[in-house]
Amino acid sequence: MEYEIKLSGTPFDDGSVDLDQLEVIAQHLHNIARGALQMRMFGSSYKRGRETEQIARALKIRLRGLSPGSTILHLECQPFRETLRNVQGSLFQQAILEKLPEETPVSLVMESFHDALNPEQSGELLDKYLLKDLQSFKKALVNEAQTIQFSNRGSLPDLQLRLSDFNRLKNIEEQTPNPQPVVISGVVEELKFSKAKVAFIPDQGRPITGFLGETVSASEIAGFWGEKVTIRGTAHFRPSGQMAFVEIMKVALASQGDAYFSRPVIRETVAQQLERQLAARKSSGNKLSQFIGILADAEGDYETDLKMLSE
Repeated sequence: MEYEIKLSGTPFDDGSVDLDQLEVIAQHLHNIARGALQMRMFGSSYKRGRETEQIARALKIRLRGLSPGSTILHLECQPFRETLRNVQGSLFQQAILEKLPEETPVSLVMESFHDALNPEQSGELLDKYLLKDLQSFKKALVNEAQTIQFSNRGSLPDLQLRLSDFNRLKNIEEQTPNPQPVVISGVVEELKFSKAKVAFIPDQGRPITGFLGETVSASEIAGFWGEKVTIRGTAHFRPSGQMAFVEIMKVALASQGDAYFSRPVIRETVAQQLERQLAARKSSGNKLSQFIGILADAEGDYETDLKMLSE
């Protein structure tokens, strides 16, 4: 698929581009696309593990040429149905995964910016790490006068960025709760040994995803399959205040006194609570929506466990 990035507003935008600026654009496009892909597949843009050859190919964006009209970069990238084979995502994220085959690295970048800059969006596909990646893209702008516009012939709304837009991104990132220590009880529902990831179900609230920290081994957590456990670790949050995932530091069988901890921690402002309650009323018939956010697998080695896009 073809996209255009238009640089305009300065005398430098004359049909050419400085190589340093081109390098910045390329690097940050890749970082944002990678984080956005992970958000859709696994519920978090948290970067752990090396990037595999398959993911590197899927995120490849080619510069096909430059043209005047200010400066227009002509980009090309393939949809994920062509580049990600044998991919399996979370059952509870099926609605997202059904759309993903038609997405591309650049479309994910555009959607992530739109989600972050549109106050009507819930930010469900954003987290603190992805918001930081979005903010870093401001390095591609040389001054206050320059704008960067993304387009792809109308299949997505055009995206126009100025330096002032990154102030809003910074505010959202700062309003996103910082990671914090938590204690949560729930039943171990899913375990991926090679990826050090576990999903568990609390008595109240939606399922929770956890990554094993350095102090917890996969063999240790395996012994708790199907059991109710109490997990101690660090919670990471979405801009909405909803918990994204937990980095697990300690795990043990839950005791009767741990029932108090059987629901996820939420760090919402009053305005966020009201917005969530209104959204819940509107989507009360959609049982799938409450589960979005579960990770299908951890980042790192995608190739051996993902089964989705080729069919």
